Amino acid sequence: MNTTSSLRRLVAVAALSTALLGAGGCGFFNTLRAKDTLNNGVREFNKGHYEDAEKLFQQALEYDPSNANARLFYAMTLNAKMKRNPTEQLGLQTVDAYKAVLDSNPSKDQADKVQAFIADVYKAVADAPDVDDAKIAKYREARREWLLKRSQTSDSQQTKAQMLYAVGQSYWEEANNLVKSFEKRDPDPTKPATYDMPLDKHDEAMKLIGQAHDYLNQALATDPNYADAYAYQKILYTLEAKITIDKDKVADLNKKALEAGEQFRTISSANASDQAGSDTDTNANTNAAGQ
Repeated sequence: MNTTSSLRRLVAVAALSTALLGAGGCGFFNTLRAKDTLNNGVREFNKGHYEDAEKLFQQALEYDPSNANARLFYAMTLNAKMKRNPTEQLGLQTVDAYKAVLDSNPSKDQADKVQAFIADVYKAVADAPDVDDAKIAKYREARREWLLKRSQTSDSQQTKAQMLYAVGQSYWEEANNLVKSFEKRDPDPTKPATYDMPLDKHDEAMKLIGQAHDYLNQALATDPNYADAYAYQKILYTLEAKITIDKDKVADLNKKALEAGEQFRTISSANASDQAGSDTDTNANTNAAGQ
């Protein structure tokens, strides 16, 4: 055995170890472990093995609590589990995980996406089978709060309009469910349904309809070419007409519904033409480039 060579190797190993310790010691090695564990977690996540992925992402965070990707993937894993088996507890755990991502100073783009995820999770929690009626309104309101936060922080006018539209649509959904709970249909299918609502429930429905109109109008002020917002305006006017007794007011509401429907058709047609023209230009440019 060459003693001199062995000593040289030992000296080299000692020097490397000293250099690594100088570069951060345990912290340096933990960072490497975190990255390796994160990669393993991503592989399990992509296979749909969420329980295994969750453990690996938690382990990666134990190695390196500052690893933003591990924190985000951990939240995404809980979200994926929530979609498979929605429960209130898992939903709130998922929300907390996403909030932890926001607390870690993510990029603006990442923060925007996380706000969207939180809003979606709150919707899933409100719809979870183990949530009682008393909490449903609370979680629906929490969802709207996060939609509005996203509308206020996004740099995209389109995203702002989409969030305001989503808030308006959520108020319509509540109003529609409330009105439908009082719907009575005549055995004669040619006769319209009736809605004998107590005054307090009627006022509640009208308030929800007003809130829906307000946010849809804000969406249209942000993006005047948002056709779907006009579609929901039509639906709202129609819903309001169903529970309105004054015949003159009913006629006015039906007129507004027709006008909103016409706006929807006009803008949808214009948007479709613009899209067709854009596709034609793209194909022309592609063909020209290929020649």
